[in-house]
Amino acid sequence: MHAQDLTLVQVGVVSLCSFGFWGGFGGNSINWTPAVLWALVITSVFATALAFLSQSWAQRFTSADRVALFLATEPVFAGLFSYFYGGEVFSSQKLLGCALIFAGILVSELTGEKGSQVSKVTDVGTEIK
Repeated sequence: MHAQDLTLVQVGVVSLCSFGFWGGFGGNSINWTPAVLWALVITSVFATALAFLSQSWAQRFTSADRVALFLATEPVFAGLFSYFYGGEVFSSQKLLGCALIFAGILVSELTGEKGSQVSKVTDVGTEIK
């Protein structure tokens, strides 16, 4: 499946489910101001659709293990951004969580199989190692 198709399916299914839950549970409790619409466009196009598209495209160039490890760092970076840009205070529980995530990544990377290569398939179907 091409990255564009996968992104369309992912974003489409989540959008339909979200609108279904919103209509069933949330009703119309949003004040649709221009600022809200602008924020919706920015987050849906740039922070979601383009991010999923670039992620899906780039995943074919590395192993599934490395992609999983990279995605596992999302809460760590979210915490760092909230600390530096949002002024959030880190509790000992949050710091422990960050440390455990980083420890898991290090253990996974350092104890994994050495010398394993990612095989890639070119457009003509020949395998490159």
